[in-house]
Amino acid sequence: MKGDHLGNLRVEPEDIITRDEMVFDLAKRLDVPITMLLSGGYQYSNAQNIAESISHLHQRHRVLG
Repeated sequence: MKGDHLGNLRVEPEDIITRDEMVFDLAKRLDVPITMLLSGGYQYSNAQNIAESISHLHQRHRVLG
């Protein structure tokens, strides 16, 4: 993300959601079970972005209970 001086990948919050969607869609198409481990990196500010991605996946795929 912008301001990430260690990662320097410039991954934006919407990119996290897109990445997670790609993984879940592929697993679903291939009928492969998936386990999601929480991430968040080393910046406190990433927590909200990860939470939004998980919420999006839950709403779209009815995953995580």
